[in-house]
Amino acid sequence: MGNWAPEDRIEVSPAEARSAIAAAIQASDGRARLGAIELEPHQVEAVSRLRDAISEFGGALNCDPVGTGKTFTALALAGSYDSVLVVAPAVLRTMWEEASQKAGIAIDFISHEALSRSAALRRPPDFVIVDEAHHARNPATQRYRSLASIMSGPDAVLLTATPVHNRRADLTALIALFAGNRAATMSEAEIGRITVRRDGTHLPAIPGMPRIAVMEWDQAPDDESIPRGILSIPPPLPVRDGGDGGVLIINSLVRQWASSDAALRGGLVRRRQRAIALLSALESGTWPTRAELAAWTVAEDSVQLGFAELLAAPTPAPGALLAAVREHFDGVCRMLQALNNPSDRDRAMAERIRRIRERHQGIRIVAFSQYQDTVSAMFRALARYGHIAALSGSGGRVSGGAITRREVLSRFAPEASGASHPVHARDVTLLLTTDLLSEGVNLQDAAVVIHLDLPWTPARIEQRLGRIARMGSRHNMVHAYAFHPPASAERIVRIQRILNLKENESDAASGSPRSVEKLRSRIRTWPTLAQVQAAPIGSAVAGPRPGFIAACVAGGILQLLGSIDDVLSDDPELLCKCASLAEGRPAPLDQAALERAISAIESHVAIAGALPRAMAHAPTDATNRILRRIAAIVNRARPVDRPRITSLAHGARAKLLGRHGAHVENELARIASTAMTDDELLESLASQRTPHASQSDKPGVQVTAIILFIPPAARAASAPAPAGRT
Repeated sequence: MGNWAPEDRIEVSPAEARSAIAAAIQASDGRARLGAIELEPHQVEAVSRLRDAISEFGGALNCDPVGTGKTFTALALAGSYDSVLVVAPAVLRTMWEEASQKAGIAIDFISHEALSRSAALRRPPDFVIVDEAHHARNPATQRYRSLASIMSGPDAVLLTATPVHNRRADLTALIALFAGNRAATMSEAEIGRITVRRDGTHLPAIPGMPRIAVMEWDQAPDDESIPRGILSIPPPLPVRDGGDGGVLIINSLVRQWASSDAALRGGLVRRRQRAIALLSALESGTWPTRAELAAWTVAEDSVQLGFAELLAAPTPAPGALLAAVREHFDGVCRMLQALNNPSDRDRAMAERIRRIRERHQGIRIVAFSQYQDTVSAMFRALARYGHIAALSGSGGRVSGGAITRREVLSRFAPEASGASHPVHARDVTLLLTTDLLSEGVNLQDAAVVIHLDLPWTPARIEQRLGRIARMGSRHNMVHAYAFHPPASAERIVRIQRILNLKENESDAASGSPRSVEKLRSRIRTWPTLAQVQAAPIGSAVAGPRPGFIAACVAGGILQLLGSIDDVLSDDPELLCKCASLAEGRPAPLDQAALERAISAIESHVAIAGALPRAMAHAPTDATNRILRRIAAIVNRARPVDRPRITSLAHGARAKLLGRHGAHVENELARIASTAMTDDELLESLASQRTPHASQSDKPGVQVTAIILFIPPAARAASAPAPAGRT
């Protein structure tokens, strides 16, 4: 019976079998050294799991939380390759160069921004590390196409704490960078194996990792006259080659006001300048394109055009266009006049920041905003209290004047920056910054984050907090504060509702990786005995229904498989139920049930192993469409139905694999083009003949440990007869 011949079987207690399974998934736990860096146990475990995923899929995702050491985990993976390329935002080049020196790993570096310009590589890599990988989640961009070309051959690991910003397709697009079309057809279990995503519940204790307090909220002051005024602004005239419509501009202005009156004022000033440029062009008889408009110099109420009649195309009806632009210009000017500068609302926000600072005396605080105007306004209101800096795309600023970004960081976070602590007069304990610093910067000298406004995605909130909640922090606890948007702004643009929807979408897309971590956390509670019998070993426990949980190695990759009521799957939710059943009381090992379980495992692994080979051999368009449909059926199945659906989907995939004759190929094409319900599709595929797989096509499988679940009826049948009965 495959690798489980009768003479090889070792029957052990359920505790020993659980120990063997636990030892298998924890085989790499412990510490390891990488150059001058000692990896923590959670990093060592991640390296082992990511290496397995790379072996199976050609790539992997490390989506552990911000600040848990993903950089050195990736460099530990890179150590076995000759040529390593790091792809990251340009601002992180220095960080990666310093980290690679500490790790003793030579790297080449190219920025996301350079890929957007189709920059060439110095040499082809053997291994690619993509940091802040969510920046490459849009297949329609040049950046994505360039990165996909680079990753078509080498192994790869993608690093991002926030793989899903808007929808599940974000995650699929990232996996497709190295897995290609197969990404669209992956099962939940495959996504779980390809992704390491442990949250605070499932991560072991990490030295120097602070706890995160519950975020405290404050309500921003409201003034319903402001959004009414914004809504009354007539729509603008778009540039000749298309542009922003009135609804988008209104939403943008309301979101700016939700941040601060200063941000709204800045947005209105820019709208006024744009209107001035358009008026000047139309008065000269031309209608500019976006590029032409951007090339002109606009300052306050004056505009300098570069021979507008030569740069822009003539327009046939300047009179009507002029009237529309003038109405928009007048509306913007009225709105500007209605705003106080500085406003009572902005002063109230600054006062709240001051009180938070008083509450955390002696603690460094970083406050984030989407808008430079908000940062500037808060700096002007608070600078007199001392030890405050502002940082945005235009540079850094303290009360004494402009300073560099590097100087701001060395004053605010000297420990994280590797700088000497500044003298008291130059010390910065409150840093007001745009989201320029929300990624890739270590600010763990601080222990408080303030969200001056709410960004477009919950991922950005997580990134902001991740600047301070990091390994190496000297704080036991970090705190976060946020401002609710004004109620009238929320009614118009629904900022918090959109954030909640995106967060729910992210949670749904992350369901399988989180189920995997839940499963691994449960198995970690199983004691690992000092000595475990040599594999293969088997055991049995009493269970309400027949089934098993097994650890096996297929193609050199450890897999856990579970079965309940003949539904066999690697689905994480099913495996969690099996792990719970495996903790039952001991029962006699049923040899016939053991034979059936081993046979089912070998068959399952043979079919599962055939899928990537079939994908590699260019399946037909019909097959691809059906595989994608099957993946969608599994992904939208209710949790209670998922084990059954996963099992049916597994069988359906089996019917699509291998070499078919013309008749079967035509039948599959018919199925692909026929409107069917989910059940009808799976039943139609079940009626097809399973393709033949030669013995050479079947991957080898070694079952190392198995625990059978023996239901009451089976236990009664195997029990010895009472004395005196025949």
